[in-house]
Amino acid sequence: MGARLDTITLKDPTRFEDPFKMNYNKYVKTQYERVRLHETVSGPHKDPRNDRDLDPEYRKYAIPMAAISHYGEYSASVYCQKAAHLSPFRAFREACLFQAMDELRHSQMDWGRLKDLGVKDSYEVGKIWRSEGYCAVKDAFDWIVGLEDAFQIIFTANFVIEGAGAVSYFPNMVKLAEQNGDHIFSVINWTRFQDEVRHVAFARAMVKAIVEDDERNVKILEQWQEAAFENLGPGIGQVMGYQDLVPEPYLTSGEWMVAALSHYAEHSMKHGLELPDLDALYEGAADLPVSYEALMTERSDASLSWWEDGTPGAGALDQPSHKGAMRESEALEGVNHGGEH
Repeated sequence: MGARLDTITLKDPTRFEDPFKMNYNKYVKTQYERVRLHETVSGPHKDPRNDRDLDPEYRKYAIPMAAISHYGEYSASVYCQKAAHLSPFRAFREACLFQAMDELRHSQMDWGRLKDLGVKDSYEVGKIWRSEGYCAVKDAFDWIVGLEDAFQIIFTANFVIEGAGAVSYFPNMVKLAEQNGDHIFSVINWTRFQDEVRHVAFARAMVKAIVEDDERNVKILEQWQEAAFENLGPGIGQVMGYQDLVPEPYLTSGEWMVAALSHYAEHSMKHGLELPDLDALYEGAADLPVSYEALMTERSDASLSWWEDGTPGAGALDQPSHKGAMRESEALEGVNHGGEH
């Protein structure tokens, strides 16, 4: 969908309310407890010798799975900051900033796992991102980063992707990693999922406010929904396909996809959104390569990642933050610290 889509103006911003009523003090306390729990649970498995016991066939896919999670999470940290910058009012901006911090922390967990598995630098991971095997996934996240409307960014990323894929993908990844003996990646995905639930609730609160503000907005949301499935659907289908290739799959990729779409449909219809013709939107997705060989083959027309600045390997993985992303202290300037606004 190349045409510029309609935008939405929330005439009454007070309709939107963060369902978790998050403020800075509450956020820091919540994340401190979560990190402490993560370290407690994952600590016993941190001995490098544990990874030597991983099935070599599983290990072939463990690095690419962590690599694409990292790409998605780091991209999310940037598009959430972008949504905050474009946000029309304070409550929405703060919700975007809290999520941006979540996403950056998630990307750091993934990068730590990649280091555990022997990845030496970002160039090695960048080749996976630009591979035939992940081309559609990379394109999907790059497309979200390029959006220019705060509400559409959060609708696409949280309401559609996390509302469909995340609530199916990450809980299933917990079980898939666990039954393949990858206890650390299991804990990482479990930790990440605790935040994804909040992100989905944030987006649903936004959609509720938008529809209540003007029911005609449903048609615009359906435009955004169709654009999201058209641009993201092939990537979601491609990444799900790798779950079939590990030595001990947890459900089939088809079962993962059905669960994701069913969950999404249940909640989108509550707000009056009709699903688009998914068969038409996914046309050609089945032809996307899903194999280890495809992951090792760099796509001839692959562009560099949006943050690489023309140099393969430069950017987020070896630096504290993307040059265009705000530091945490800058992002939190003016954010509610728990007192009155």
